[in-house]
Amino acid sequence: MKKGKLKHILLKLVLPIVIGGVFGVAIAMSTVSLFEDDITVLFVMLAAMYGFMFIHIVLHEAGHMVAGLCTGYHVASFRIGSFILVKREGKWCVKRYNIPGTMGQCLMDPPEMKEGRIPFVFYNLGGVLVNLVLGAISILLLWFVPQMNNYWKSINFMNIVMAVLVLVQNGIPMKIGGVPNDAYNIKMLHKEDAVQKVFYLQLKTYALLVQGQKWSELPFEWFDIPLSEENSFYTSLKLMEYNWYLDAHQFDEARNVLEELKKAEATTPKLYQHILNGERMFLELLGENRQEVIESIVTPEFESFLKQGKYMVSVQRAKYAYERLYKKDRESARKIYPHLKKLIAENPAIGELELEAGLLELIESKAKEDGDSLERPE
Repeated sequence: MKKGKLKHILLKLVLPIVIGGVFGVAIAMSTVSLFEDDITVLFVMLAAMYGFMFIHIVLHEAGHMVAGLCTGYHVASFRIGSFILVKREGKWCVKRYNIPGTMGQCLMDPPEMKEGRIPFVFYNLGGVLVNLVLGAISILLLWFVPQMNNYWKSINFMNIVMAVLVLVQNGIPMKIGGVPNDAYNIKMLHKEDAVQKVFYLQLKTYALLVQGQKWSELPFEWFDIPLSEENSFYTSLKLMEYNWYLDAHQFDEARNVLEELKKAEATTPKLYQHILNGERMFLELLGENRQEVIESIVTPEFESFLKQGKYMVSVQRAKYAYERLYKKDRESARKIYPHLKKLIAENPAIGELELEAGLLELIESKAKEDGDSLERPE
């Protein structure tokens, strides 16, 4: 067995068992003394667990923001859950936006590259450093203030538990649900200068889209970077190229990009495979709309995915096109349409908003070409 594969198995299977065992023993030993006099301490501990889960996520993203600001980055957006804070026309506003596999995200406008490189270590480490400091505070309090009551002990204990969990999830290089964590990003960025270029373009492109620039207005050569499909940044690079073609309405080229992405299918998370299949279905619906192609994509698993992607505009767009252009289900189309329109309007990046609005118009035009005289659903 290859060394890399063995390491991956150990990280994925053994590490969670070890961590779970350590926490199980620690919690068992701690809770016996904490609960023996007052069972309400248990409820305090449970409340603290959920409270610190939220606090650590928020401060983790704030850590990225502070670290980025210290190294020349500027804030583009700040997201917790499906709520995102973004600057529009010089004013901060709250929108709804969801990215699978992430509970929060702070995206920054990066400084210009110098000699093909960009400061990335401190920016990526900023989150775990804040989690480390927050957990260390509780360790010091438990150590130096032994006379605190059981309520405060349980609160500090859960802070330490949550801090360690976040540190493990983000401080040890690994993919969680197929999504690279902060430490894994640092590892990959150290390996190749080309990866640093893709990382820079991810952030810079998003910042420009937020400011109102369209995908097709970006220089296409930005996305012409040689990168192995085995690299975790390969899918991100090809998706940027795909969006450029989509915005330019060069659909044949967009289909070719989706075909190229099949090379990386083995390393692509299942969720993102569904997203890509949604795009394949969408382009087929706009084109020949062949029954055998659509039915090869729309498996029961994929239909379940379409129902789950409630806040993902590309998923809802694919779902609407499927109901409107393939199934000809007017009632379902009427139900999806207002939600899709709202998702498009809520998109934090104006450039993506305009892309999706244009694609929705194409669906309507295609429906009319196919003889669907249905008035636009509102």
